[in-house]
Amino acid sequence: MARFRPRLCPIKERAPIPKIICSHGCNASWRWGASSRPPSCRVAMFGNERLGKEELRCRDQQMSIDEETVRERQARVARAGGRWEEYVRLFLIENLQNTGIDVIYGKNESAVRNRSSTLWKMLSLPLKSSTLQEYVWGDIDLLAVRGEIPISVISCKVSLHGRFTETLFWSLLFRTLTRVKVVLATPDGGRGTEGEWKSEWGTPDEPTKDRLLAESYLEGVYVQNVDAFCRDIKPAEGTNLGGIVRPLNELPQDLTLWAQESSRHVYVK
Repeated sequence: MARFRPRLCPIKERAPIPKIICSHGCNASWRWGASSRPPSCRVAMFGNERLGKEELRCRDQQMSIDEETVRERQARVARAGGRWEEYVRLFLIENLQNTGIDVIYGKNESAVRNRSSTLWKMLSLPLKSSTLQEYVWGDIDLLAVRGEIPISVISCKVSLHGRFTETLFWSLLFRTLTRVKVVLATPDGGRGTEGEWKSEWGTPDEPTKDRLLAESYLEGVYVQNVDAFCRDIKPAEGTNLGGIVRPLNELPQDLTLWAQESSRHVYVK
């Protein structure tokens, strides 16, 4: 009687799931996307690619950016009425709940003065040579405040196109005369020919002049490539983050940190 032999089916081998492996001798390893990281590991290897701390941070940033769905961004664009300034304000309000930080419009000087005379005094810039008035109100798109203490002036620009110098000018004044930090929030509307999107910020290794100026005169440039504000941008394209140019979702955390610093340094009666 013939013996029964089970038919062996070829098993399709799965591609190995990439791991990050510690390369400095702690023998720690973990799968990419896991919630925990070996706290002592400073350098890692992804496949054959060696990653330093900065590259790991950028990968983590990209993962957190992707957590916000396209639908959520589109809904915020609709609520903002297609205005980038309002889009940024709504984004910050959503992400600063329970921090005590408000984000208000700053262009209307009288509205800010009616809200708080102390706030107005801290943001008014003195004039040295005028006999007509003593102070001038700066170009403020949005203002992050905690109580009566200004935390940051947030300049909102879809694209630069020559207006970036205004932001730099006011930032220099605020830096010199106050403790208020000035940042730029932008979708990076791009530059280039019709039908082509090209980032206005270059890369950390090959920066544009605007990126170099931002490194010297701003606290940060916060970017979110929202399709509604980035004409001609394609799915595979995006701003090269790093250094002074950061994702917009880092701004709420930075504002919270700056608010804590301001509360230690500024006393309000």
